[in-house]
Amino acid sequence: MDREFTGRRLLIGRLAWVVFTLLLACLHIASQAAAFKELHAISLTPAQMQSLQAMHLSIDFYTAWVFSWQLPLPLAWGGMGLLIFLRKSRDWNGLLISAMMIGSGLASSIPLWKSFTAAYPGWAWLVPVAAFIGNMCVNSFFFTFPTGHFAPRWTLAVALGLSVANILLSYDFALPASMVAFAAGLGWLQPVFFLVVILSVFLGPIYRYRWASTPSEKEQIRWVVFTILVGMVLFAAAASTAALLPGNDPLQGDITFITTFIQPLGWDGVFVLIAVSIAVSILRYRLFDIDLIIRRTLLYTLITLLLGAAYLGGVTLLQSLFVSLGGQQSPAALVISTLVIASLFNPLRRRIQDLIDRRFYRQRYNAEQALAAFAAVARSETDLPTLTGKLVGVVQATIQPEQAILWLKPAVKELKALHADPAGSISSSELA
Repeated sequence: MDREFTGRRLLIGRLAWVVFTLLLACLHIASQAAAFKELHAISLTPAQMQSLQAMHLSIDFYTAWVFSWQLPLPLAWGGMGLLIFLRKSRDWNGLLISAMMIGSGLASSIPLWKSFTAAYPGWAWLVPVAAFIGNMCVNSFFFTFPTGHFAPRWTLAVALGLSVANILLSYDFALPASMVAFAAGLGWLQPVFFLVVILSVFLGPIYRYRWASTPSEKEQIRWVVFTILVGMVLFAAAASTAALLPGNDPLQGDITFITTFIQPLGWDGVFVLIAVSIAVSILRYRLFDIDLIIRRTLLYTLITLLLGAAYLGGVTLLQSLFVSLGGQQSPAALVISTLVIASLFNPLRRRIQDLIDRRFYRQRYNAEQALAAFAAVARSETDLPTLTGKLVGVVQATIQPEQAILWLKPAVKELKALHADPAGSISSSELA
């Protein structure tokens, strides 16, 4: 349940949010300026210059484009956090999650902090502080969304431990020499760290969904988890291009159309999508039916895969048949395969939809079957008591209320009789 701030507590909460946001924003702007200066000093190899010339891109455009991809993530997370603050700052949940999104977007970029440390070595101590805040915001989100409270409470210790471990493992460039030496001996901790992070991403929302959420909170969690799963697929697809397509690995310094335009869209676009889904789930979680979106996604993904495989198989089989009969390929194979796929679409869609509903949405499926059965009875049934009894049964089977009562409007003559005899009563059998 939301806890609403009023009076002095509301003022203090909002002031704390503003100070927190301004400090992180100033630090982030300084790091962006340092990163921009480094981009102007970038030096490309002859092979990289040839790649840019082949794409008809200048080095100025390339450096500006690379820099621009550092902007969507903080703008999306910071913008959605600001939107939540403007709409939900009276609620503890909205204020806390808004601060988490601000911290996640503005205080968790390692390349930017490296640039900041190189440009302002005297202020390097701010980097682990801001990075800890950002990591704490990210880690806490999976244990607190959407209520703003840790559940179970010991997950606060997990979030703190993950944040400290990430600073030691990933921010050695901004740590004192003594801490760097200490962190160097913790290399074995890195696989454990990543395992705990992955488990937290999945087990945190699952626990809250099963044991610590109201129906409306479950709707919000479904929105975010579904978006994270879609984002992971997009992220994996973008990352796989480096392994599946030779010469498209940005870690090796490759500059191609894919590394310049496609991979950043897949990597950064995922986190932008997650930020938007969080804002939607908090501000208007009933705006869309997430169950409908999931069902349609499963449905049309399976249809696309099955029909695509059938189309390719049909074309291959028919082309082989035409070659064996006439000695050459024929466009008729494409026409015949297209017509077959068009005729299969609706029957296949109905069968797959039925399979998905029976397997994943059994309650909805049973309700639809009960309504369909009642509609068939209502078309032919003329006995009113029988029809009303079936109607009450359908309501109990689909909505499952604690109590169901059916009231039938009396006829005009019966209303006059009831008015003449106030002590009288009319039953459903008498109305029939």
